[in-house]
Amino acid sequence: DFQKSDTKALTASLASNLSTALMGKAIFITCGMAGVQETFAKSCPRTLKVFNLVPKGGRSNYGAGFDIEVGDNSEELRNVFLQVGDIYITVEGGPSITGLP
Repeated sequence: DFQKSDTKALTASLASNLSTALMGKAIFITCGMAGVQETFAKSCPRTLKVFNLVPKGGRSNYGAGFDIEVGDNSEELRNVFLQVGDIYITVEGGPSITGLP
């Protein structure tokens, strides 16, 4: 679910524009969550590498990108997620999402 009515369109546009600008230069990683992350993954072209980190035994069920099992629970997954990126973009998120104090 989205907090604002225009967030889904914004997220899809962001994914499309970043995919075009960064094709072959970047990969995108989600934490396999519904809503913003799912919309982002589904809005990227299939030729772009999108990875969805999920806890062991979990699945994103996006039908987009590749699921990678990381950690035994969401806290371990989050710790890995915060170590693998160079740039993080949040939509409808705050400090708890970004890992900032």
